[in-house]
Amino acid sequence: MRVDDHALTGLQGLASDYASIMMDAEELSDLGLAILNSERDGRVVCAEIGTFVGQTATFALEVCRANGVDLKWLAIDPHGFFQGADEANPQGNLEELCRRISLSGGVDHILPLVCTSDRAASMLLPDFDLVVVDGFHSEEQASSDLRCYYPLLRRGGCLFLDDYVPAYPGVMAAWDAFSQAHQPKIIVQTWYVWAQKP
Repeated sequence: MRVDDHALTGLQGLASDYASIMMDAEELSDLGLAILNSERDGRVVCAEIGTFVGQTATFALEVCRANGVDLKWLAIDPHGFFQGADEANPQGNLEELCRRISLSGGVDHILPLVCTSDRAASMLLPDFDLVVVDGFHSEEQASSDLRCYYPLLRRGGCLFLDDYVPAYPGVMAAWDAFSQAHQPKIIVQTWYVWAQKP
C-alpha cells in the first residue's frame, strides 16, 4: 500500500495518541508504516510476540481502520503462565488485553493466544505479512523467536523487533547474529528494527 501525505499525518497522530514507555511515537509511526507496507489484497495478517496489555495491537487496528485495511492480529503472550517476569520483562495482563480489545471493537480482528511464543510457533502455518518480536528479552529467547517466526513470514513480509538497545544486550546479540545469517533488507535499525524478508 502506498502511504500518501494524508495517511502519514493520520498515522503520526495515532502514534502520538498511543505512545507509551513501551513504544514511543516515532517507533509506533514506523510500525504503522510496516503494517501498511505489509498489506496485500486489502488485509494484513500479523503475529505479535509479547502482547503485554494490547496497546500495540489496538494501535495496529486503528491504523488499519483509518486506511481501509482488514487486520488479523495474533496476540501471543503467556500472560499468567510466564514465570520469569521482572522489570525488563513485565507480566502480560490477559484481563486488560481483553478489555482493550473489547473497547476498541477489535474482537473480530485481534485474537489472544495464551502460550509461549515457542509453543505458538509450532502450531502456526506460514504466511504472515508481519511479525512483531517483543517477547522475553534474553538472547536465547530473542534468537528462538527470530528463528521460529522468520520461516512463518511470507517473502516480502516485514519483521519488526523492539528494544534493540544496550539495555537489552541479548536482543541486540540475537538480532545481529540473525541478520548476518539471513540478510533481510533492513529498512530501519535504531532502537528498534524494521526489516523485510527478501
